[in-house]
Amino acid sequence: MGIIAFLKPFMGMLSDKIGRSKPIFLGLFLSAIGIFLMFYLYIYDNYIDNSFFSIGVSAVTAALTPLASELVEKEYYGITIRALETIKILDSLQGQ
Repeated sequence: MGIIAFLKPFMGMLSDKIGRSKPIFLGLFLSAIGIFLMFYLYIYDNYIDNSFFSIGVSAVTAALTPLASELVEKEYYGITIRALETIKILDSLQGQ
């Protein structure tokens, strides 16, 4: 969780510079590597797989909200952001 909080501003700046889709795809790929390491390799200290997963999540979440605001019309911006935040909350509740 600390890695996500630390890297999210930097990933947001990166997505501003290089575009939204590249950090999202990179983040999804890194998260998939982290999940693969978590479930298919037994590592006593899960620092490596948690790091991959956290870097991926920070890249995706930092770029997803601005991408959504760019894709929808102005009058649907609020409901789109609320839907994304609801999905994030439900996802975090499911993991606990």
